[in-house]
Amino acid sequence: MSKSLRIDFWVILGVILFSVPVILKFQVRPMTSALLFFITPTLYLFLRKGKPIKRVLAGSVLIGILIGFVFNIILSANNAWNEVSSQLLFNYRIFGFWPVDEPIWFFFWVLFIIVFYEHFYERERGGRISRRFKYLTVPFSIILILVLWGFYLNSSFLNIRYAYFILASPSVIPIAYVIKKRPYLTPKFFKTGIFFFVLYLIYELTAVKLDQWYFPGEYVGWVNLAGIRFPLEELLFWMMLSSFTVLSLYEGFVDDDQ
Repeated sequence: MSKSLRIDFWVILGVILFSVPVILKFQVRPMTSALLFFITPTLYLFLRKGKPIKRVLAGSVLIGILIGFVFNIILSANNAWNEVSSQLLFNYRIFGFWPVDEPIWFFFWVLFIIVFYEHFYERERGGRISRRFKYLTVPFSIILILVLWGFYLNSSFLNIRYAYFILASPSVIPIAYVIKKRPYLTPKFFKTGIFFFVLYLIYELTAVKLDQWYFPGEYVGWVNLAGIRFPLEELLFWMMLSSFTVLSLYEGFVDDDQ
């Protein structure tokens, strides 16, 4: 890693670590935490070096909106997690249960992962999008419309026990595919994953401590850390695997492999 990239890494890590006492001191809302943990580092990396904006936005829309919203709305309906209304930036729930804040959060969550990866580990800046992009865009657009329509007609549509575990488990499929078919990507994914595991762990501990979100659903297990309790699914699928899943989909269906 070049000296310039090392400086960038320590700057964004410093921003994140500096944000923790600010978040705890002022007991901020979840979207303010997202501003400090996701949006500010993303803006910094955009300013530091040019990015393939077309490809980055395409990946963020595909993964953060089309795929992410399907996942988010079904899990919200099943109480995989929830937020106190007083903590929301926009105190409105779509279909009576889906906070408007969450789809915004999902987009910036994915955007930061992709921008971080492009900044530190990718060299091609042309921004060309893979022809495989349509293979996920079309079906997930249809699925999202059907899911939205289903919940519009019936807010109890798709009640699932252990929804978090069941819906998150398929996220390992793109990871396994990339590891098998493109093993040269594994070191880059692993390094990126370590950074985001640390970030998500910090985010989780501060969020649960401040009651920014909580977990009223059914889970396969629980984790207790520093007196803070959260589901095992949160550790496995969000903290440990989510960045791998995002990057696997990004490399598989958005990046043109050039």
